[in-house]
Amino acid sequence: MGFASSGTPTGSMPTELVERWEAAYSRYDGGDLRDMAEVSAAVGTLWREMATAVPGSPWWLVAALVTAAEAFDAQSRDWTGLQRARTDGQVRHLPGAFDRSTRDLGR
Repeated sequence: MGFASSGTPTGSMPTELVERWEAAYSRYDGGDLRDMAEVSAAVGTLWREMATAVPGSPWWLVAALVTAAEAFDAQSRDWTGLQRARTDGQVRHLPGAFDRSTRDLGR
């Protein structure tokens, strides 16, 4: 949503763009790594489109949307890397948040 200098809205996010974002985001279902990489890239692209969709948007809103896009772009690269590593036989499980064993906590 854009804001005039008085702080009143001058526009809103196009419904079509919001619906595309919702459809892309709803594809997160714990699917395979390729799907996660593709979904993350799609969501990142849509965040970026949202950042420029409403002329006159305040800088902080544009910055937040661009930051979200960058985060999803990075996430897409991470999922792509995990997919490649798994395909090459280098990874047998997903590290990090999915691995809750105490042996990895230094205890």
